[in-house]
Amino acid sequence: MVEATATASASAPAPPAPAASSLPPGLPRPPSLSALVAGGARQAATTPAPTAAPAAAAAAQRRAAARPAPPHAVATAAAAAAARAAPATAGPHAAPGARGSASGGASASSSSSRKKAKPARWQKVLWKAQPFPDNHTDATFLRDLVVNADVPLRDAWQVFLGSASVAQQASVVAAAAAVPVHLRRGSLAAPAVLAACGVLLGLGYAVCCAFGGHVLGGSPRRGARQAALLAGGVYLLAPLLHSLARTVSQDSVAAMAAGLLLAHLFLHDYNFLNSATDRLAGALSLGGAVLASVLVASTLPSTQDVFAHVLLCLELYLLSPYMRRYIRQASTAAHLALTAAMALAAAALLLPLSAPLAALFLSAVVGVSGICPRWLVRIHKFKAKINGPWDEAVPDLSSFDEAQRQWQADGRRQQQLQQLQQQQQQREQEQQQAGAGAVVAAAAAAGAREAPGAGERAGGRGGVGPPLGG
Repeated sequence: MVEATATASASAPAPPAPAASSLPPGLPRPPSLSALVAGGARQAATTPAPTAAPAAAAAAQRRAAARPAPPHAVATAAAAAAARAAPATAGPHAAPGARGSASGGASASSSSSRKKAKPARWQKVLWKAQPFPDNHTDATFLRDLVVNADVPLRDAWQVFLGSASVAQQASVVAAAAAVPVHLRRGSLAAPAVLAACGVLLGLGYAVCCAFGGHVLGGSPRRGARQAALLAGGVYLLAPLLHSLARTVSQDSVAAMAAGLLLAHLFLHDYNFLNSATDRLAGALSLGGAVLASVLVASTLPSTQDVFAHVLLCLELYLLSPYMRRYIRQASTAAHLALTAAMALAAAALLLPLSAPLAALFLSAVVGVSGICPRWLVRIHKFKAKINGPWDEAVPDLSSFDEAQRQWQADGRRQQQLQQLQQQQQQREQEQQQAGAGAVVAAAAAAGAREAPGAGERAGGRGGVGPPLGG
């Protein structure tokens, strides 16, 4: 059959070759049809004839391809094809580095996918960029929450005893405000107020001696001298204080005095009365009370009334806190009895002036001493003070104190070193001066020893010399 095909091809007329002039210069001439037919014949002759087995295998493959494949087989085949296509992309003759980079890229993509699959963990820091909003919190945010960590538990009895000091000071203010009104009305005379001042002063000294263990002023003589100086100073200033606010209206004086007394109650040192501190503080409170007393005293009709009122106020504001403190330390029952006596005395002074005012004062004392302590203890259980890591940082100054102590120790050592150096320099100077003095003394002694010999030699030379005539 090949030979027939070759014969037919040879007998067939050959197509006309293109003219040489139609081809552009420089291009090769295409092969002729006879050469192509001859090459195909040679390839067919060298190719072996197909057998029946390959033909049957090819038919089986065509039948298998005609049948639909199962889904899992399709997926497996697709994965295998993708695996074969990955290295084939780089080419069979690609460099090992290119194939390594491809495999490295595949592994990097798989690791990045695994990292993305793991959720990011929130950290409570501000310096780190996180894929969370600014107000994000997680379950660990309230883990360190502490409620009422430093809130003290209140005892109802102790709160009640502490409030008694407030009632005592309110009674003092009420009495000091009611006395000048009685003096102006004439229902109370100045000698009676001065007698009360004397009794209070004696009781104060007695209480200090009995419960405090000492006398005000250090000794009875010194205490009496201080009391005399106080009374004499107030008596000499009474004419000046009497005309101090003569040009000011009564309403202005009353308003200023009321404001100053309220400030005194608000700023008074109640810790001293309850023995929480050792010294009476509150200079502003004391100054406001004394100024209010002076303003009210300037409206009284006589200098004797001014003297009595100012002296009473000084005893109530200056001396009574010490007496009440010692009674509070000595006996709780005496402390409560003194509170009740002071409240009743103040109410008795207010009752002739105004019954509603006296009732209001007693109601205020009962509310401050009885109702408010119970109410404070009751609402204490509703207090909720939260603490946690979000609180303000408390500076730790221990390292600073240690550094300061170290610096001071270094300074002291430096001073000691400087003193030692100065002492060494002084000793060296003294040694040098002593050496110089020894050298001078030795030179003087040598000069003294050499002086008689020189005289003798000079005298010998004068008496033994040769005669002039010879």
